[in-house]
Amino acid sequence: MPVIGAMPDVHAAREMEANGGSLQPDDIPRLPGIYSVTGFASRGLTWASLAAETLASMLEDEPLPVESDIVEALDPARFVLRRLRRGRA
Repeated sequence: MPVIGAMPDVHAAREMEANGGSLQPDDIPRLPGIYSVTGFASRGLTWASLAAETLASMLEDEPLPVESDIVEALDPARFVLRRLRRGRA
């Protein structure tokens, strides 16, 4: 799956998790002004326009062109959450 969205602040997420918080993707702090749109592999031409529209909608606080569960699946914070849940962050 591609990665589309604001990059997570790993250090802040570690601190939140250490303080007993159960984190969800929306709870993870983000690095200001740093976004990622990557990981298209052989489907780059297929994903590029949808990824650009999705990121533009995120930046402008407009309705997203895809459903929220798809946006969560594409969120860069998914890797941080996975590592925190496994205790390896």
